[in-house]
Amino acid sequence: MSDEEALILARESDGVMQNPAIKQAFESIEEHYTQVWKSSGPSEYELREQCHGQLFALAQLQRQLRSYLETGKLLSAASENETSVGK
Repeated sequence: MSDEEALILARESDGVMQNPAIKQAFESIEEHYTQVWKSSGPSEYELREQCHGQLFALAQLQRQLRSYLETGKLLSAASENETSVGK
């Protein structure tokens, strides 16, 4: 991926992460699966595994979006550094 593509991805990721509907959806999904997990019975092993998988997937999505954003920040800072050094 080129630096320009990474910067575009960072901007888009930031937009997604700042979107109030997405923020609410992430919170609602996390609350739902956490509540289902907490209220599961001792014999509901598969249900807890499903909840764990969903929570893990949600966290992984959030980490990936943050990773795109951080990569963009690093590229921007490096670009600014090169610009200021070149003056």
